[in-house]
Amino acid sequence: SIRNIIVDELSKDYITAFRLDASSNWHILSRGIFANIFEHIVGFFTPARSTGILAIAAFGVLKLGAQPPTT
Repeated sequence: SIRNIIVDELSKDYITAFRLDASSNWHILSRGIFANIFEHIVGFFTPARSTGILAIAAFGVLKLGAQPPTT
């Protein structure tokens, strides 16, 4: 999960260097963690997005999706 990846990143030496440099939590998150786990986040959310698209298509086939407007 993403939490485990973040916990692994927090134990790395460059995060310790950020802390010793008196960086703010936001700076550590944006420069140290998010920059290095972005590819993992994309990897997690890409299949979820395609699964959502397939679910919407399946609902449309079953006539359970968005209905056309009635006049």
